[in-house]
Amino acid sequence: MGSNPKAKRIEFRVPDPSCSPYFAFSAMLMAGLDGIRNKIEPPEPVDSALTPRETDVLRHLAAGNSNAEIAQALVMSPGTVKVHIERILAKLGLRTRVQAAVYAHRHGLITWADLP
Repeated sequence: MGSNPKAKRIEFRVPDPSCSPYFAFSAMLMAGLDGIRNKIEPPEPVDSALTPRETDVLRHLAAGNSNAEIAQALVMSPGTVKVHIERILAKLGLRTRVQAAVYAHRHGLITWADLP
């Protein structure tokens, strides 16, 4: 953020791919300004929306494990792992396993020391 103590970072995700990004951004900006004016505390971060089991799957995914390896480690079927990964990607607004792995690293869910 540089040296400016008033600098803030926002993350813009279009809530629906079929909506107008201009309308969506305007609505989110208005909601953000309203929150600042009324001193409304923001909700929990998006990653808190993950269940503990999804977080476990995400950690294994970020470590480079295949679906079969994750299934074996967490004692579930590869199909269940696939469903968990699909839900993780949807909840976090991601599209690929690579993006999920980067997300896990950036949010401290896994460190380089955890990697094989």
